[in-house]
Amino acid sequence: MKMKIREISLITIVIGLVLIYMNFTLFYKNAQIFATLNLVSIIIILGIPLMYKYMEYSRLKKLETLFPKFLRDITGNISTGMTLPQAIRVACRNDYDVLTPYIKEIDAKIS
Repeated sequence: MKMKIREISLITIVIGLVLIYMNFTLFYKNAQIFATLNLVSIIIILGIPLMYKYMEYSRLKKLETLFPKFLRDITGNISTGMTLPQAIRVACRNDYDVLTPYIKEIDAKIS
């Protein structure tokens, strides 16, 4: 994941710097285009990596909110007399949105 963020940041910085270079070499006499391209370059350099980080942050927050529900389901299954592997297998059938692939991986490893 760290490499993805670094790669995205590096790509957007290069694109933004190319736009700024083109802006200073080609459009320095036209004030409106010059200001607009500077703004677009800053948005590209800062906006895209920040948007990616926010999407990753919101995915992690969603995982954190769904994990207690998963644990409640497992404890409920265990309290009915199931063993832990059986409880996880039954809980694996429920939909936990972004947590589901991880639960299926745990079930596969336990089985």
